[in-house]
Amino acid sequence: MSQGREQRTRARRLFELTVLHEASFELAGLATPGQIARSFLLTVMGGLGVSSAFIMMFGEQGQEEDFVVHRGLGEAQAARLEKGLAAVRRDWFAGTRPAGPPRQPHILGVEGRDKAVFPADTRYLVRWTQDAGRGGLLGVGPRLAREDGVLYPPDSAGDSGPDEAGLLLNLTDCLLGALSRAHLTGRLAAMGQDLAGRNAELSRRVYQQDTLIQALSEMNSIPDTGKLVESFLLFLMGAAGAGRGYAFMLDKTGRRVHFAAKGVEENRLSAVDPVRLRQTVTRGLFTGGGGRAGYLDDPAVLADAGLPEDMPGLWFAAEGNAYGFAGLGSRLDAAPLDQPRRDVLQAVAGAFVSSYRNASLLEELSRRNAELEETLAVITNCRVEIEGLEKAKERIKEIVSREMGRVSRASWADFAIVFCVAAAVGFLFNLASPSGVELVPSHWTRPATPAVDASEARELTEGGGAVFVDARPQELFKQGRIPGAINLTPALFDFMYGMRLAKVPRDKPVVVYGRNISRLYDEEVAGLLAKRGHKNVRILTGGLSAWKDQGLPVQP
Repeated sequence: MSQGREQRTRARRLFELTVLHEASFELAGLATPGQIARSFLLTVMGGLGVSSAFIMMFGEQGQEEDFVVHRGLGEAQAARLEKGLAAVRRDWFAGTRPAGPPRQPHILGVEGRDKAVFPADTRYLVRWTQDAGRGGLLGVGPRLAREDGVLYPPDSAGDSGPDEAGLLLNLTDCLLGALSRAHLTGRLAAMGQDLAGRNAELSRRVYQQDTLIQALSEMNSIPDTGKLVESFLLFLMGAAGAGRGYAFMLDKTGRRVHFAAKGVEENRLSAVDPVRLRQTVTRGLFTGGGGRAGYLDDPAVLADAGLPEDMPGLWFAAEGNAYGFAGLGSRLDAAPLDQPRRDVLQAVAGAFVSSYRNASLLEELSRRNAELEETLAVITNCRVEIEGLEKAKERIKEIVSREMGRVSRASWADFAIVFCVAAAVGFLFNLASPSGVELVPSHWTRPATPAVDASEARELTEGGGAVFVDARPQELFKQGRIPGAINLTPALFDFMYGMRLAKVPRDKPVVVYGRNISRLYDEEVAGLLAKRGHKNVRILTGGLSAWKDQGLPVQP
């Protein structure tokens, strides 16, 4: 009897070892917790001969998702498990129990457990915890071979079946080992991906820095802004791998000052709207985080500015309100332009803006130097001329001094000859000049103009019968005059006559007044009117003073 029991014990141990070996082998080749849990359920159900089982897996909170894997359960039972995940984590794995859950797997009885979550035929639960808040529950249903489904402890009285409790715990240990390996493998994979990403980012940054250093080195060595735009375009095409492109620069008035193109006809840019492009650049400056360059690939915005829609590129703004755009064609490998390359292009555009400012300053300095050299040349020439004039001055002084010495020895006959010659030349010049001085004053030979007193003059003017002419200068005329008088001075007679008296009939009475001690304005104007054909010209005796003495009105 004891020999047969010993054989059954050895057979049971062999069976347990075989199940554990197969479980370890199966689980070792799996990588994710889900795969491990599904395979583990099949092993448990086969090794223990149960009709149903489930696992509730709780990952690292905030990092991994909780999930349920089950076999042999109905849809309603499975739904209750899914719904109860949060409650089980809170009650069983949040450290709310005084003693806290042990780290090693242990079997729990189901008496008093929440029947609303676990299936009603669950006989035992195995709970475990791992690092970082991970843990789980394994639920085992009734056995197929026995009606009561009870798992007896090892060597129970009268029991010859396998040590189910020990086997279940050993299998759970295999499960935890596989989960730890999977978690470690996942962490290593994540670290590898992170390291690869960091290496890629580092390589990208190194490439970007090399490109920027090369661009800055070459563009900073170009003092000509036109050639700088051409070099900038070549850098952009090389960094993007584009087969064609263009770049242009506009000044603050919208006038195109520089243009460069490779594989693009200039007439494709004939519709560029400088105002729209400036608005686009301004929006980019306010929304681009303070950078002076940005990438633009919106076809609608490109079309609105008159730019080719199939050539996205970079806008940029330079010093002095200058701005521009560089468009690029598709890449030679037909691949889309990814964000890292766009960042490189934008960095190159920023370097170009800096180089353009330096080149503009150099051009301005060169222009000013040229102007300064020209000014210095003019000053040098003037200095030479001044030196020549100084020498000529000294020569003239010498000649004058010598002539003065000779003149001091001249006789009275020499002075008489010089005087006669000067008088003759002056007389001839006076006769030939239109504005020559009269040798005999004209009023000496002009007949006297009839006079009229203030009373008679007033009678002549009643009913518009006569015209008063004030011959005094305008400043005296403004101080006081006879009402209705016309200001007509000798100095401006020819100019003012045509505007004020040309249409007056020649036989209409004209009364002229205005004179002072040194100048007979009224006589001069009366004589000029007579020359113009006026037959009834008279001079007011006593002038404006006599008019006032008669108590006649005066206009201020």
